Amino acid sequence: MKTAREAAARLGRVGVWSFELERMTAADEGRLARQIEGLGFKALWIPESLGSKEIFAHAAILLAATKTLIVASGIANGGSDTIVDAIVAWGDVAAVKARVDAHVTNGADHVCLQVLGDDLLGQLTRLATAVL
Repeated sequence: MKTAREAAARLGRVGVWSFELERMTAADEGRLARQIEGLGFKALWIPESLGSKEIFAHAAILLAATKTLIVASGIANGGSDTIVDAIVAWGDVAAVKARVDAHVTNGADHVCLQVLGDDLLGQLTRLATAVL
């Protein structure tokens, strides 16, 4: 890898961020990671916080379960409501796609999706065809 742009390209346009993996067994999260990879997402971002799995062990579980998925650790600090409103995409698939497109148009190399609520894989399946 020669440049930051090349590294960003390896991440793909859109990645997945999820706390849901923290609550799963290694076998279940490995299965879910393979399904996320199968949808076409290239990067899976995982947190490290109080009560979470140790970051390197957690990454090893996910990397062992997948073929090409990039596992990345991330830290997201809060911010003002104005900042959150500016960066958070919410709504139906068309609304989320429009926000992802706007971020990319405005210079983002990679946009990370964090699905809230139940049915992570179902929601990612609906979003994948629109945003990837």
